[in-house]
Amino acid sequence: IQKIHENIEEYDKFALGLPQKIQVAKDLYEAEKKTCQDTIGKTSDDVVISTCTNTQIPHNSGWLKPLNRGVITSEIGSRWGDYHNALDIGGNAEGTPIYAAAAGKVTGKISKYRCGGNMLYIDVVVGGQTYTTYYYHLLRFNVNVGDIVTQSTIIGWVGGGSTSTANGGYDGCTFGAHLHFGVARGRFTGTISRSNVITPPGFPNQYGWRFNSRTDYYG
Repeated sequence: IQKIHENIEEYDKFALGLPQKIQVAKDLYEAEKKTCQDTIGKTSDDVVISTCTNTQIPHNSGWLKPLNRGVITSEIGSRWGDYHNALDIGGNAEGTPIYAAAAGKVTGKISKYRCGGNMLYIDVVVGGQTYTTYYYHLLRFNVNVGDIVTQSTIIGWVGGGSTSTANGGYDGCTFGAHLHFGVARGRFTGTISRSNVITPPGFPNQYGWRFNSRTDYYG
C-alpha cells in the first residue's frame, strides 16, 4: 500500500485539476503567440511557436531566496497522508514582497484555487539546467503569463492568512501567512511530478531552519 501511495501523483493535494491545466495551456499559448506576432509578424494560428520562444528564458549562474528572511515551517515529503511538494516559509506578515528566485519566464498563473490559492509558475535556467519554480498562497500577483522576470522582480506578495477558508477566504490548504516555494526539474507542463521535485537550492529540507537575507546559503 505504501509503495502504491508513493507512486500516485494524485495524492499531491496541490495537483491542478483538468480545468486548471487547460487554462494554463491556453494562457501560455496566447502569451507565446503574441510574442511570435510581435517578433516575426505572423498572426495565424499555424505559427510555429517554438521558432520564436525557445531562447526567451534568461540564464542564471545561481539562485537567490524568494524572500528577504523566513523560517521553514513545513518540509518536502509525506505530510498528513498527502505529499507536500515544496517548502513552506513562514515568519513574514501577509503582504510581504516575494521575489523570483531566478530570472525566467512566467508559464502558469492560477487564481483562487481550492488548494494553493493564487499559484504562480516560472520556468528558469540555472547552470544550464531547466527548472520549474512555483509559488503558492500568494495574496495577489504582480506578473502575468509570458512575462520575463529577473531576480529583483517582485512577483507577488505573501498570502495564506486572509485568503484561508478558515478566515473566510478561498484557500483550503493554508492556516496562516506563508509562502509555499518549490523547484522541480524540467519545464512546467501543468503538472508537478513528484519524481522531479528537488529541495530548492540553498535550502535544507529541515523544519525550523532560518535565513536572514536572500543570499544566505545552506550547505
